[in-house]
Amino acid sequence: MEFGGLGPRDVRYAASRALRALWRPALALTLAVTSAACASRAVDPATTAEAEAAYRDTLARSARLWKRAETLRAQDQAAAIQLYVLDEAEATGSPPPLLKKRRRALQVEAAARRAEAIVAYRALVDAPDLRSAPERSRALFALALSLQDAGKAEEAKKRYRQLLEEHPEAPATPEAYLALANLAFADGDLDEAVWRCDGSLRRSSGAGLRKRALYLKAWSLRGLGRSHNRAAMEALRDIVRMRRSDPRSLEAQIEDAAAQELVNLYTDHGDPDQAEAFFAAAGPRGAKLLALARSRGLGTGRRLERLDRKIY
Repeated sequence: MEFGGLGPRDVRYAASRALRALWRPALALTLAVTSAACASRAVDPATTAEAEAAYRDTLARSARLWKRAETLRAQDQAAAIQLYVLDEAEATGSPPPLLKKRRRALQVEAAARRAEAIVAYRALVDAPDLRSAPERSRALFALALSLQDAGKAEEAKKRYRQLLEEHPEAPATPEAYLALANLAFADGDLDEAVWRCDGSLRRSSGAGLRKRALYLKAWSLRGLGRSHNRAAMEALRDIVRMRRSDPRSLEAQIEDAAAQELVNLYTDHGDPDQAEAFFAAAGPRGAKLLALARSRGLGTGRRLERLDRKIY
């Protein structure tokens, strides 16, 4: 539709010409004022050079602290692996005195390297001038892990929370949420554990981490009582229907344990009338798990629960 012979393009271009005519004097005035302001606040080249040098020095110091802390943590972990191997050897029989002596030496070495790493991580994390250092969020997470390994659970919790508050978008935040969930579970605070697991799940798309978070969530829900059994079963089912992991991995062990526990839990507490639909949503393994649940007396536990409620 056109008014007075002017189409939309004509109106737009006419307005543009008028605006340009008005803008030219205003733009000239703005440029003049800006130039004068810049001239009055001329930057001293020497000051700029000093600031750049200080910034480079800060980055270099942060990198040195990070490298030292990571080296010490790697030495701690290497000693821990050797200790694990010795533990496995001890489990198969009585270890000779030489192995016992080696074990004690490794324990001392691991503790010493861990303590040194904690000092280095703290130096990076707590320095006021390194708050913007690129390594800081990673150092906070590694510090919390090292503290947790050292048995300092309360300080580890504090550092995990600090990471979540000060670096909420850091790549390590899903792991930090899950670490807090594990610590809460160990303390018997199951509501907190579930909440932290959900925080990890909301922020993570990685299958391995999600399986660990779902598994811990299921255990926490089971500990909260019968009213949470359905949610626990759904968490286990979410693990089962995810893509299978390498059979040699920790995630594969979690998958197998989740499948077994799902069958047991549904057999005891699931609704037989909804079993087919429930297991159909478990993916390719659902039919096999349903058959296994039926072979174990699916619904027996549910009927006993109903009878128990009627009696009492």
